[in-house]
Amino acid sequence: MSKFNILHLCSYFGGSSLYDEYFKSLFSAGARFDVVFIRKGFRFFNNKYNKNTANYSFYELSFMPNKIGFFPFMKSVLSYLILRLNRFDLDSYSVVHAHTTFSDGGVAYLINKLHGTPYIITVRNTDLNLYLAKMKRSHWFAKKIINNSSHVIFISPSYKETCRKDFSNIFPDDIKYSVLPNGISEFWFRNSRIKEKIKNNILFVGNETRNKNLEGVIRALDSDMSLCSDVTLSVVGLSEKQYKGFVSSRVFVSFLGRVDDKEKLLDLYSESTCLVVPSFKETFGLVYAEALSTGTPVIYSQNQGFDGWFLDSDIGASVNPEDIISIRNGIRHVIKSSYSPDHLKTCAERFRWSVVTKDVLGIYKKIHG
Repeated sequence: MSKFNILHLCSYFGGSSLYDEYFKSLFSAGARFDVVFIRKGFRFFNNKYNKNTANYSFYELSFMPNKIGFFPFMKSVLSYLILRLNRFDLDSYSVVHAHTTFSDGGVAYLINKLHGTPYIITVRNTDLNLYLAKMKRSHWFAKKIINNSSHVIFISPSYKETCRKDFSNIFPDDIKYSVLPNGISEFWFRNSRIKEKIKNNILFVGNETRNKNLEGVIRALDSDMSLCSDVTLSVVGLSEKQYKGFVSSRVFVSFLGRVDDKEKLLDLYSESTCLVVPSFKETFGLVYAEALSTGTPVIYSQNQGFDGWFLDSDIGASVNPEDIISIRNGIRHVIKSSYSPDHLKTCAERFRWSVVTKDVLGIYKKIHG
């Protein structure tokens, strides 16, 4: 692996800590690589710097107008020019990994055409649910990006199925496709402990955005008198003041606000009957894997990022986030069912970064030859 160098294009690096964990895992496995994060801003020259990650080389570049995301091809050309003006030796890389299809994949496509470097694409939430679903004028560019790539990675089986079904003209065959999940912090595996569950205490971990669908959970509980009287809903990630949705006097909701202490969050997962987060759109959903690692079953969204990794009967229930009855039935089913905490923890092992890293290094090696 040390014989070749990888360029990671990661336009969402600043939005999630999972990328830093992923890159540290790659570094620990012996990979050589640089990470480039091109963000919005207006410094054009001399704006390359090496962030002190202590594990890998990280470069943050900027000159991205706010609205340029609506024009993927123009954004890709501008990003490529930024790399060249900052004197990146693009001929020195053996493989490029674009961590989104449009924001990063377009740049990888141009590098391939101008320098001959093979590239890998990862398909994420914004690629599928924004660019592909709502920006059909960009489909011509998506087709070029996908068809010229050496490999395409989907974050979940459901994303692969949706792309193959709804955008078959862009994703034409199965030869170069893999399904690899995101990983979760090693903290959850090192500190995992099985605790006695608090009966009928369900947990929501998210934020105040409509997408996380806390309102759907509250409406689902409100629609069933037996659930109202038996279930307590604990909400992590927002305060009662931040919540602007439907309020039920029949549902007891405990708003815990933002919880940054992982030990406290670990206890909340471990003590809960189940985790329920029926998001409308979800690339993966780290909270589901975190909950499983503590032996807690999960209720998650059909046809979104976590769906398809396991049979529902093994880990909880998948629900239609648009359907209150579906959410209600999912909650009722899970709290009445029995799950083996040890089995759930075993399922979570699939989401160790060391496992994900081993798989992706195999792809890099195969492409490099």
